[in-house]
Amino acid sequence: MRERLVGMTLEVPRGDGIIPITVTEKTRAIRFSLGASGRSEAKRRQAEAIAYLEGVYRSLRANAPIALTHKQCVALAGELYRSWAADLEASSRISFQQEADGSMVRDYSLDLEAESGGLTLAAERSGLLEGSDLERHLGPFVGKLLLRRGIVAVDRPSRAMLLPEFAKALAEGMAARSRKAQGDYRPHPNSERFPEWSAPVAASPSKPSPSVSLQGLFDDWWSEAERAGKSPSTKESFGKAVSTLGKFLDHDDAARITPDDMLRFKEHLPAVVNPRTKKRLSLKTIGDNYLGGLHVVFKWAVEKKRLMINPVETVKVPKAKTTRTASDERLRAHHG
Repeated sequence: MRERLVGMTLEVPRGDGIIPITVTEKTRAIRFSLGASGRSEAKRRQAEAIAYLEGVYRSLRANAPIALTHKQCVALAGELYRSWAADLEASSRISFQQEADGSMVRDYSLDLEAESGGLTLAAERSGLLEGSDLERHLGPFVGKLLLRRGIVAVDRPSRAMLLPEFAKALAEGMAARSRKAQGDYRPHPNSERFPEWSAPVAASPSKPSPSVSLQGLFDDWWSEAERAGKSPSTKESFGKAVSTLGKFLDHDDAARITPDDMLRFKEHLPAVVNPRTKKRLSLKTIGDNYLGGLHVVFKWAVEKKRLMINPVETVKVPKAKTTRTASDERLRAHHG
């Protein structure tokens, strides 16, 4: 379980705030100041922190994505709405300064009109997000708020409900803040539509998800890909990606691999040396053969119901920069 925690940023509750703690290879214990003014407050904060950490550990041990109801998805989106719809800070106010002649002029160091316009535009754009844009723009918010509730991962149907609800809540929250920037602090009906959060029932530890061999997945994928006419070079390049990932994670269970694992793997790849060329992997090789190859294999596994999620799906593949030569420029000029 420890290897899955490495790279994860825990948001441990402390009073009315959150203490972000990033787990590294060197982390041996979760330590932080309770910041309490008395013994009773310290005990309460300690209990809250322990409950949160136990929830995270329980989710990791269950080794299965959590299923959320639509009501729970809307409740979670409500946290995003409230963070945006909150009252403007005390410093966010229209201010005036007195000139030498005694006249008063507005201080535009904080322009609420501009802020209102920007928020309105942002709200409109967030409401237009769909498809892969939802995951790219809102996926980090979803993961952060889930982890704040002690949930490491949710199943595909739950995530498919969460993302649009987050987009809607974000647009509504920005619109509410825009209205306040214009001086309208009246309660809005949207603020009442979000239900209270209720924690999902944890998966039974007596029924852990069965392990799925990473190498076995690759072998089964290749059996089908070979019949479809894929070349031996594809098997070799994708096979290297699979073996490198297994060594990096130090296990062969594909069902345990998370998007966070793949992000760490992506950051690790530029340091990998190709044994044949004795050089570090290029961005093209990382994108096409390693992350691209793993994406193909995991996507196949999801389609075959062998895995619940494709952990590479949300990992942005790096693109190599193209270098133009003088001959390229002359050719463009000739045809231009």
